[in-house]
Amino acid sequence: MAKGAKKGPAHPASKFLQAALVLVIISCIFAFVSLFVPWSLKKPSSTERKSIQLFQNCYWDPTHYLDLYSCQENNMDLTYPNDLPIYGDAKCRGYFMATTAFTFLTFIFALFCICALVFVLSKIHTKPVAVCAAAAVLVFLTWVFCMLAWIMYIVYAEHPCGTRGIPMRGYSVAFILMILASVMMLFAMCLAYFALIKLKKWQPPQPEFTYPEVDRPMYFGEPSASPYNVPAPYSQNHNAPGPDYPYAKTPYA
Repeated sequence: MAKGAKKGPAHPASKFLQAALVLVIISCIFAFVSLFVPWSLKKPSSTERKSIQLFQNCYWDPTHYLDLYSCQENNMDLTYPNDLPIYGDAKCRGYFMATTAFTFLTFIFALFCICALVFVLSKIHTKPVAVCAAAAVLVFLTWVFCMLAWIMYIVYAEHPCGTRGIPMRGYSVAFILMILASVMMLFAMCLAYFALIKLKKWQPPQPEFTYPEVDRPMYFGEPSASPYNVPAPYSQNHNAPGPDYPYAKTPYA
């Protein structure tokens, strides 16, 4: 764009879509991080800590000078009643697997939302109502999956798994991140629907019609130099004496 050129007016829906895009990107990052950080952090004693993640559980002794971690993959087999995170409980396995699935779906659908919102912003002046509506639906589904992820983890953490009779609880980083992500997705969903309403009402500006300029010949100097200044034949004075042309006078014989 040339320097000093005027930009066109901003689309009324663009600010809503941009804000929704920022919120969805942050929620996507939170969902991705929640796949690998602890959902629960337990302190059974002063010399023992254990954390529950979606794919592994870890033990460590905070009083040890090396602060060594010992992690193992989550055992979802019902025949091991003493292994984390389900302690051989079928209900706990269902709750925990649902949490994992909904967290993963939140991340995947958030990526779809980002792609859809970026496409709508790039084509916003062509009025892509259908794509904007699809983006709003994707944001809604992502919010639902995000809500279900931490709700199912509450059900798991408050349920006494196995024969222990003690709920897991100890909600940690991933649980908090998913709650924050669900709040941001709720706002993103509202912004996406506001943008859809604005986009439906918006009408593209009609181009102004201007008459083409006709270049007329320009004449400089004496008025007689212009062919338009030549007098019409009927306006000439025919009684005026003609030019005195020299001729030879021959005497009569």
